[in-house]
Amino acid sequence: YGYFKPAMVATIPINTGKPVLLGGYNQSAINYAKLAGQIEDASEKAEFAANLTQEEFDKILQRAYVRYVVLNLCHAEGLNVSPLTKDYLLVNQSQNTCHVFLENNNEISYTEPSYTWERINPEMILIKNVSKGEILVKETFYEHWHTICPDPISHFGNEYPIKQNEFGLMVIEANDCEELILKFEVPAYYNIFNII
Repeated sequence: YGYFKPAMVATIPINTGKPVLLGGYNQSAINYAKLAGQIEDASEKAEFAANLTQEEFDKILQRAYVRYVVLNLCHAEGLNVSPLTKDYLLVNQSQNTCHVFLENNNEISYTEPSYTWERINPEMILIKNVSKGEILVKETFYEHWHTICPDPISHFGNEYPIKQNEFGLMVIEANDCEELILKFEVPAYYNIFNII
């Protein structure tokens, strides 16, 4: 909070020693606006931080599976949010004390219902001990995500469709599948356009 994005990308690794992995959002999409609105203006008022309780702020972070919060305390927005993060763990603070890197130590779940999961690599996620029914995965929906239910006998698997919820996150309908693999696969023609 209180960062201009290009500056944030450059300063966070320098001041915290933590790498920044950037994702992309379609910021003109209605679903993105709903999610961003929940995080940036949940009270529907201009000074959202001044109108939020600690409990409301924590729920917003839970909804989007936000583990870390970065504040610029030399900016009004960072100062406004600071009281809402008073119970978070301090990971790092820059020498000029402007940039604060905090960990949200509240219990948050990557899926709802809460399942054991493992990110095998940036493009692959394993969700274990799945029950039949709808699963919310707190990862931004993109059409290139695929869900596979591996068959231990044939080593092939069934693919389940992934839907997008109102906040632009992924929803999967699991049927008779103990483990799910989510895999992000970019079509080959994307690489051709990149070369060109």
